[in-house]
Amino acid sequence: MLIQDSQRNGGKKVYLRISKGSIISRKDGVETSFSAISGALTGIELREHEFENKKFRNWHIMISDAESGEAYDLSVGRSAGVFKSIVRSLVTEQGLAGLDDITIDVYTSKSGYTNASVSANGQRLHWVDEQMPAIQYVTVGGNEVPDDTAQMNWIQTLVDRINARLRSGGEGLAQDDFEDLPEE
Repeated sequence: MLIQDSQRNGGKKVYLRISKGSIISRKDGVETSFSAISGALTGIELREHEFENKKFRNWHIMISDAESGEAYDLSVGRSAGVFKSIVRSLVTEQGLAGLDDITIDVYTSKSGYTNASVSANGQRLHWVDEQMPAIQYVTVGGNEVPDDTAQMNWIQTLVDRINARLRSGGEGLAQDDFEDLPEE
């Protein structure tokens, strides 16, 4: 098979973000909204960014579209509920088996929050059966503040499972293979 130059990793990359129930693209100061994105998942990374001297971390979901030759980098806030929904769907057995054909459909829920439904190979995915750790509260300077450390460590283990499946090409991985992955 011949692969066009535009289909290489160095081809056209489209940067996107999830905001207010939509997938947003910004080019030349013009924003365009989309309701869904589809293609082959190529990886998920947590990256640190700086804007106006403030540091923050975002998840980046990388998706490639073989038909258009585009590579998408979908950015989502580190602790965003929509990201947790996406990962909890992708890490299911059906999700891990269909990472080469996923669709992420973003919408605003009845309660006003951004949410997503995820499909793999045309089948809607449900969340993994594992229980997500609850947010803990700690006292800082006399005030109780939420601490999502345990929850985010758990989300990282789910991301590690997905990335391990992508690295292996989906061959021969079983649930037990993920027990030895490092925790953050």
